[in-house]
Amino acid sequence: MALSDRLPRYRRVGRALGRCAGVCALLVATAPFAAAHAGPFSPPGLYDPAVYRLANGLQVVLRPRTGARSVAIRAVVGVGTSSYPCREQEVPHLLEHLLFSGTSSHSEEELDALISSHGGSWNAFTDDWETTYQVDIFSGNAALGVETLHEILTDTQISEDAIAVSRDVVIHEDGGAPGFGVAVLDALGLWESAHDRALARLDRPRTSACKPQGIASDVTRDEIEAAYHRYYVPANMTLVVVGDFDLDAMRATIARTFGRMPDAPFVAEPKEPLPPHPGAIALRGFASDASIGFLFRTGGYASPESWALRVLEPYLDQRLYQVLTVERGLTYDPEVRYSADPDVGWFEISAVVDSPDIELVRSLIAAELDRIRDRTVDLDALEKARDGLLLTYAQGIESNADVADYYVSSLFELEDRGRFVDEEEVLQSLRPESILEAGAKAFAADRTVSLRDRRLYTTEILAGSLLAVGGAAIYVPWRLVRRRRRRRGTVKT
Repeated sequence: MALSDRLPRYRRVGRALGRCAGVCALLVATAPFAAAHAGPFSPPGLYDPAVYRLANGLQVVLRPRTGARSVAIRAVVGVGTSSYPCREQEVPHLLEHLLFSGTSSHSEEELDALISSHGGSWNAFTDDWETTYQVDIFSGNAALGVETLHEILTDTQISEDAIAVSRDVVIHEDGGAPGFGVAVLDALGLWESAHDRALARLDRPRTSACKPQGIASDVTRDEIEAAYHRYYVPANMTLVVVGDFDLDAMRATIARTFGRMPDAPFVAEPKEPLPPHPGAIALRGFASDASIGFLFRTGGYASPESWALRVLEPYLDQRLYQVLTVERGLTYDPEVRYSADPDVGWFEISAVVDSPDIELVRSLIAAELDRIRDRTVDLDALEKARDGLLLTYAQGIESNADVADYYVSSLFELEDRGRFVDEEEVLQSLRPESILEAGAKAFAADRTVSLRDRRLYTTEILAGSLLAVGGAAIYVPWRLVRRRRRRRGTVKT
């Protein structure tokens, strides 16, 4: 992962792969490993892996590391739920599950046994913009891990039975198909928090505002096969391998597996534009607890202000904990969170509070934001937040799996700059004055979205349901009696 604020609990960075590869074979785009950069806060050579493209366009990132007898393998495909309109958004997720259902040579059970018996494990996940397949395996069996992952991605047999099973699994993972009662409450807005309503106004429709969201049962076989043929092509894929392996041997293994995938053209579709910012607005919603907060749409991880926002996140987190929790006991744990894609970010501050304290907490949070806007923050406190972030970073990327996941989350840097950015160096060079300048711009008063959630008690939901049932129990018999009386009157006449 890239820094503590880029761990999976915060976000998965998406990107648009699919740059035409031409006919180049091996273009190593890094310095020799012996001369690799090694700062005090990051693993040696973290920013200098071997990066090249195969002749068919597939991008490869290799980082040999000693010290652990493991190899982490990641295959990233540039397609996610937001690549599709609402009804079809489960296509990539369903396809991800199908690719574990068995090949022409091995059943799903045999593939699982093959990996586990050689000291490995496998998994996959689909997010907004990409699908990632992963194998972590004993280093002596690294070649088998690459071969098996290639087999899964290129030789899976998609049958009707496999589609039916995968549909059930995906629906279960998503919490099941929504029932009638949930659909009614959702339509009434009783499941919608102020945060969700804000994203519906500020984010791309495909990312946050699908209503109703697509479910796996909506997906057809034709849509699944079309997605596979369009997106699972070398020019839209990246293979990442990190760990205890011989570089030349790994390149040879990749060449005889992934290098044999047929070349196919791929042009990424542009993302939908972000909607215009509505300016300063206040939104209310419902949640499991009463809360107050603020949300700002900011630059993403590829923007210059991102570095300052990463520092302001721990600074504000500590500052609000002191002001709200330690000094006044108004909330147990206020939350400050900066999450982002490369091109758009979200900086959110929230606190769960008792209803009588909501306005006081809101004013105290607003006062801290004003201090950033007015540049009256203690500069030493910002330096401590920056240095603390670097110290946390030093502990965040240790295993081969950590390094491989860092590369996956930072692939957009290769697209934008042709290299991985030395984040340690950038953060160390960041001055408190520039942090405040970026914060004042990001937290501008005319771009402030105020959030307030009312607690939605279970008893309220039950009471509403009972009221609806009771009303129906009275209304339906009344209508039947009235209809019978009318019929009798008609007969007598």
